[in-house]
Amino acid sequence: PTRGAGLAITASVGGLRVAGDMGVPVDHVCTLRVRTAPDHETIEHARVVWSQARPDGYLMVLEFISAPSA
Repeated sequence: PTRGAGLAITASVGGLRVAGDMGVPVDHVCTLRVRTAPDHETIEHARVVWSQARPDGYLMVLEFISAPSA
């Protein structure tokens, strides 16, 4: 596994738009640690549906899925 860091720009029930420090290919399934409060986080699985390199990092749109495909 590869570790990266990111910040959610927008969030919805279906997914996240994230600014990240590394690129992830479209259709890749990620395991995310989502912090919703300073003392609360959940583990989510999401598929990358869009990714674009920017001068200061990467923008990605992630769609939540129930579990990674085997």
